[in-house]
Amino acid sequence: MGQVVNLRRIVNPPAAFGTQMQGRRKRRTWSIANRPQIDNLPHNARIVYGGELDFTCNICGAANSGVEELGREGALCAACGSSMRHRSLVAVLVHELFGVALPICQLPVLKSIRGLGLSDTELYARVLADRFYYRNTYLHREPVLDIADPGPQEPHALDFLLASEVFEHVRPPVERAFENALALLRAEGVLVMTVPYELQGETKEHFPDLSDFAAVTLRSGAALVNRTAAGELQLFSDLVFHGGRGSTLELRCFSESGLRKVLADAGFAYVRIHAEDYPEYGIVHQESWSLPIAARRRPPESNRALIRELIERNWDGWPKALRHEQDENRRLHDELAERTEWVRTVERRLMTEIEDRTQWAHHLEAQLADRTSWAQRLDQQVKTLEEHLRRILSSRWHRVGRLLGFTPRRFD
Repeated sequence: MGQVVNLRRIVNPPAAFGTQMQGRRKRRTWSIANRPQIDNLPHNARIVYGGELDFTCNICGAANSGVEELGREGALCAACGSSMRHRSLVAVLVHELFGVALPICQLPVLKSIRGLGLSDTELYARVLADRFYYRNTYLHREPVLDIADPGPQEPHALDFLLASEVFEHVRPPVERAFENALALLRAEGVLVMTVPYELQGETKEHFPDLSDFAAVTLRSGAALVNRTAAGELQLFSDLVFHGGRGSTLELRCFSESGLRKVLADAGFAYVRIHAEDYPEYGIVHQESWSLPIAARRRPPESNRALIRELIERNWDGWPKALRHEQDENRRLHDELAERTEWVRTVERRLMTEIEDRTQWAHHLEAQLADRTSWAQRLDQQVKTLEEHLRRILSSRWHRVGRLLGFTPRRFD
């Protein structure tokens, strides 16, 4: 667990933060300009401040009030449980796609936008799948995607790739993972990620020669055993796990400069660290490290400012129009279901009638076959009688009878 730091011991809150009176509650508002200078704290410090914040979750749309714990993993939404890190990641994603950070729960369905998640939390993965053509992947269960070795994948197919707290756990070299990420993105695609990083120094690779390795438990605690590619045996202790002991092993600690460099070397020419606060969404960065990052092959197109202006200018009417469209879609869906049921009822009735008519036709056909057979037998009998009569008429006795006048007239 990271170190807990109380901001009251670092700065005087009234001097560092603006305040507004809202009813009887003091509501804190923050901005980048007046964020306290706390860059000396450890990178894994958990910031706790006793202020209160009212916000609307930009993931689920729920209203929250009186939230006091405002750290990176704090400010939890009472409805969906999202942390500030989750909401800031989603805000950056929407900002990178549309030029403005809108609540994702209010966006229209845009299945033409393709995205992929690397072990994303279900808190926002479900919402992304509802809005976009999005698929979440995992390392140890289906659907599997190891960004260090993704295997055959469709290249340049994604509009966005999400990775929250992933790349610090990817086996070295981490450059290969970023190259693989770039290969999945379209020309205008964006990688949106969060990783813990420090502001000073260089990136620290804890196990630079990692090759054939396994985590083991000794009496002294957890340890990592590694055999390098050269065959050297290594043993590491004092391991750092994220999510608790034995969960996910930290393989490196990035620095900001090291992170920018490895992204640039992988081909991401545009890297932006998003330090913007969105207090209306419960996003108030009290730290200046480990902020969400967006990376692209090149800067976004110049018309994004126009798109943003159009969205902001018309945003008030969009939710109402969207609800109208959704109501109309539901009405059409219900009407379609009703008509479909009517068609199925008519179809069942027609099928029953067709079966009855078919059986009647089969019965009629059987009767016709019987009558035909009877007619054929009668015709055969007539032919037999005619043949018998012909023989009688041509016989000698018949001729003698005619000469003597004994043959009945009807035989003539």
